[in-house]
Amino acid sequence: MTIHDADMHHFRQWWLRAIRSGFGYAQVWDTTRKRGNPLYGREIFRALFWALVLPVVFLIAGWFQPIFWAGLPLAYALQIMRMAVRDGVARKFSWQQAGLTMIGKFAELAGIVRYAKRKLLGRQGGTIFYK
Repeated sequence: MTIHDADMHHFRQWWLRAIRSGFGYAQVWDTTRKRGNPLYGREIFRALFWALVLPVVFLIAGWFQPIFWAGLPLAYALQIMRMAVRDGVARKFSWQQAGLTMIGKFAELAGIVRYAKRKLLGRQGGTIFYK
């Protein structure tokens, strides 16, 4: 199953998989929070922070002081660097993995928003296909 699941050859497949992950995080968190042991809260927080809160804060701050607009790309670059160093700078794909992890936060946010929208409209979860 792992070979099948990881058999992605296009960015679009990976992006849709990341959306599906965000949707799944939100769905599982919503289900498990009612039982008192919420799962995936950290993943949801990270997606919300990096893909929504941080950009909004920098854009608002930049409205008043344009120098802050330069801070957003710098914050992402520092986070990518931190993750690559943590995983081992010399490791073959540490930089690519760190960069895609950050890009994936935006797709995860899209999945979280999709779940929240369906929940608010009273619709069933459904499946997101990526292949």
